[in-house]
Amino acid sequence: MTAYPKNFMFNEALDLFGSLLRYPYLCPDSYTYPSVLKACGAWGEVGVGKMIHNHLIKIGFVSDIVVASSLVCIYAKCNIFECAIRLFDEMPKRDVACWNIVISCYYQDRQARKAIDLYEKILYPTF
Repeated sequence: MTAYPKNFMFNEALDLFGSLLRYPYLCPDSYTYPSVLKACGAWGEVGVGKMIHNHLIKIGFVSDIVVASSLVCIYAKCNIFECAIRLFDEMPKRDVACWNIVISCYYQDRQARKAIDLYEKILYPTF
């Protein structure tokens, strides 16, 4: 699953994910979801991404930092900045990639002041 998006074979990744879901004894994990979400973002398949997001909420994987960052990324790539930012705000922990994505969202949405404020939050975190 990971090899397809790394090699820009996004459609194949989505097809493989669909096949995986047909087998109840095979369960996607925290490595599978970021790959399929990357494929969704690359293809602009926000509808599929939203369905996966709902599924992740039901199974409790949204709390996984890598999975949550992947969700933020798909919303950002599909120009749904408000969803990306809302999800980011709800994350208990954030990685550097996720911070970068949200700063970029603010910048692309012409909210440079918010982008700078968020960057300063990284530099000078409040405890």
